[in-house]
Amino acid sequence: MACPMKGGNMAKRLIWLILLLLASCSGPQGAYPSPLSQALVLRGEAVRGVFLEVTFDPSALRYLGSASPLLTEAHLEAGRIRLVGVSYRDLSGEVLRVRFQVLKPGAQPEARLLEQEATRASLSWEEEGPSPQGRLGPQSYTSLPGVGQAEVDPAFAQKPLGDLNASGSVGLADAVLLADLLTGAATPNPYRRYHADLDSSGYADEQDLVRLLRKVVNPNLGPGLEVAPLVLSLNPGESAHVLVGNSGNEPLPAVTLQAPSGLTVQDETPSGYAGKVYKVTANQSVDQGAIRFVAGTAGSRAVAVNSLAPDFLLSLEGNPSAPVGGQAQASLTLTPLLGFNGSVNLSLVNPPPGITLSPSTVALNGNPVTVPLTLALDPGLSPQDYPLTLRAEGGNRVREVNFTLRITDFSLGGDTALTLPWGGGGSLQVTVAAQNGFNTPLVLALEGQDGAPPPSRIALDTSSLPASGGPVTLRVTNPPPGPYLLRLKATPQGGGATRSWDFTLTVTYAADWRVVLSWNTGADLDLHLFYPGTPATQHISWSNPGICPPTGEACLEGDVTQGPGQETLRFRYQGGSYRVYVHWYFGGGSWQASGAQVEVLNAGYPVQAFPAPPSAQGYDTWWHVLTVDGSGVVPGSGVGSAQPQGLGLSPLSLPRKGR
Repeated sequence: MACPMKGGNMAKRLIWLILLLLASCSGPQGAYPSPLSQALVLRGEAVRGVFLEVTFDPSALRYLGSASPLLTEAHLEAGRIRLVGVSYRDLSGEVLRVRFQVLKPGAQPEARLLEQEATRASLSWEEEGPSPQGRLGPQSYTSLPGVGQAEVDPAFAQKPLGDLNASGSVGLADAVLLADLLTGAATPNPYRRYHADLDSSGYADEQDLVRLLRKVVNPNLGPGLEVAPLVLSLNPGESAHVLVGNSGNEPLPAVTLQAPSGLTVQDETPSGYAGKVYKVTANQSVDQGAIRFVAGTAGSRAVAVNSLAPDFLLSLEGNPSAPVGGQAQASLTLTPLLGFNGSVNLSLVNPPPGITLSPSTVALNGNPVTVPLTLALDPGLSPQDYPLTLRAEGGNRVREVNFTLRITDFSLGGDTALTLPWGGGGSLQVTVAAQNGFNTPLVLALEGQDGAPPPSRIALDTSSLPASGGPVTLRVTNPPPGPYLLRLKATPQGGGATRSWDFTLTVTYAADWRVVLSWNTGADLDLHLFYPGTPATQHISWSNPGICPPTGEACLEGDVTQGPGQETLRFRYQGGSYRVYVHWYFGGGSWQASGAQVEVLNAGYPVQAFPAPPSAQGYDTWWHVLTVDGSGVVPGSGVGSAQPQGLGLSPLSLPRKGR
């Protein structure tokens, strides 16, 4: 009985031994260890954004995800992950944890920071621990409006959509700038607002920031068709631009479009632009129309177009041109559209100083208005062509038209001296040097070089001068002989700056002289002329009356044998000395009681009068009245009994008059 008992105990011991062996086979010594979790940790100071690329062996490491207080986007490929993140404010400490499961002991990823917006940033490979404290909490930001029709600049499309800092590419710095724009930390402008709207919503918000991060992190991001502005208001004759951009990184497929009747759409994209530029022109009114842009897999977008707002058209006819100091004119027409009424203000856009526009306001009351547009020009302006822009503003509408203002000028030249005799006229040759196409007739005036009026007996016979120049005639009557310093002034017809030319006018006696003797007694007084020179070679008297000019040189016009009477000598001065005598030929009396007088005229104008000398002598005496020489009239030597001495006439013998 005891064996079986004993044998029974042994069996129990054997069972326990087998169980212990089985337990030992299932222990740690006979199995692989459980896989470990480790993380790539990014720490930094004043972190606003990071762009990280991590490569790893997929057979040794398995990517489990990331944790971060940043707004992040990731792009995963076989053995590589790219992560980008931004914050609305500065962060410090641990800002990103990229988690892996370690499949092979000792395996580690390789990581590099592609871009960073931080004071300091560093990476470390650590055992998995708690996730970074905090997250991207609610942040107050304001959506930004997209660009409107009046703000669009075709140059915006030169850079890729999303390039807010205009660097030429889209990167982390653009994302940080968009975050600052949303929080008000950066100033928006039309260029930034255009590039911030990456989904054609008409505004920029955090969804656009997410799209921008995707464009940064994923080089193979598919194309996305985007347009701006989303609404156009065009009345007939108006134009505006539409910009087409790509919210992805792969090229846009070919863009096609459909436009409603009355609209013309032209591709005006300059070479080298990242986006496209279209010019939309309204040829007629469009009510609730739309332009549809299509780009294959990149999608389609629509731009609404309407022309319901009251408006006006602006046109300018004519080529305004005027001399400096004058006024240029063109014809301005304002045409109201869709019931436009009210005042339209006119101005020049950034004109050079010295150009003044009038009128400044035109009232529209439903009908077209045409008025002269006047540009007053300062005399100090340079003669050249000025490209100008006329702006018309009224009823929240702005119209502009470009035109060229031509400003001209001129200068004078020509003869500097002119000599005129009494009663004569002559021409001063005047040249006009045109500047910048000057072609305006000139109005002439005369003054002294000191600015005083000219002598009353010197006058212009020419009142105007063509723009090509020509002779200017002056005429004199009987001013005192001598030089006159004169100034010819020329002013463009219709107004303009006056230009002048200085010259010297020399006035001389004319060649034609007349000497008139008159007396009031019964005596016989006779005129005698001895010429030229001293002694004389010619003698004109009652016995040799000569031949009157212009046929002859000198003459006596008749002989009065008994007074009272009058006799006249005429001669044409040809140099030398011409001596005039009166001979008391017959009758009683004296010079002082004779009432005799000799008057000298040149070219018909009085020069000088000589009354009889106060002499008691009379019969058979000679009165030397005057001498005419190169200097003019010289008073004679008076009364004497000696006969004048002339060449071949010594002693003088005169025939007796028959009585």
